[in-house]
Amino acid sequence: MTKFKENSITATSIKKQRWDIVKELNKSQKRGCVLDVLELEGSYALDNSEEIFEKLTVCDRLTVCESNDAPNKEMLTVMTEEGKTVGFLPGSISILPRLLLNKGCGIYCYVEYIDFTNKLLTIVVSLYVNNY
Repeated sequence: MTKFKENSITATSIKKQRWDIVKELNKSQKRGCVLDVLELEGSYALDNSEEIFEKLTVCDRLTVCESNDAPNKEMLTVMTEEGKTVGFLPGSISILPRLLLNKGCGIYCYVEYIDFTNKLLTIVVSLYVNNY
């Protein structure tokens, strides 16, 4: 079962056309400044991944924060508005968002693609910043 957005952002398409997608989102969306488009880490390993899949939809807004839930201290946690962890930003991508969070900027994500196949949850998000 796969949920698609009209522009077909998927885990495969971001690997091939990542920066083209970022440029296009910056042109067409009024959500803020897009920093990146990426697949969240660790979503597949969550105990409640099926429940998360059932509740999340494309275009849902997610919060980015520091948390003790992250597998390592370099990663930032991505959560629903209700506070449920849905995955983590990879350490290599977390450097700029962490700096911006420490400066008081709002960092958030929008779900662009979600898939739950073979009991593995895959979530692709667009990463935004405001107030910078």
